[in-house]
Amino acid sequence: MSRRRDTHRVSCKCALFSPDGNKVLVVDYGKEGYGLSGGHLDKGEALDQGRARELFEELGLENVHFQHADFMQHANGKIIPGYVGILDPDTE
Repeated sequence: MSRRRDTHRVSCKCALFSPDGNKVLVVDYGKEGYGLSGGHLDKGEALDQGRARELFEELGLENVHFQHADFMQHANGKIIPGYVGILDPDTE
C-alpha cells in the first residue's frame, strides 16, 4: 500500500485578547472585512518566524507570547494553524 503525500500552503492566524479577555484585536482588511491577524508563510520560513513577521507587518507588535490553539484546513487546501495570545496591558 502506498501513501499519498500532498504539500499545502501554510498560513497562520492569531487571536490576540485583552488582558481581561473581554476584547479581541482584529485587522481591517478593507473590502474583505475584519479578521484575525496573520498570513502566509514565506518559502523556507518557520511557523514562529512567519507568525512574528505577520504580526509586525499588520499590527506593529513584537515579542507577543502565543500558545498554539488549533488548526484548520481552508476550502482551497491551505493549512492554517491558530494561536492565542494576551496583549500587554500597555499596548495601544
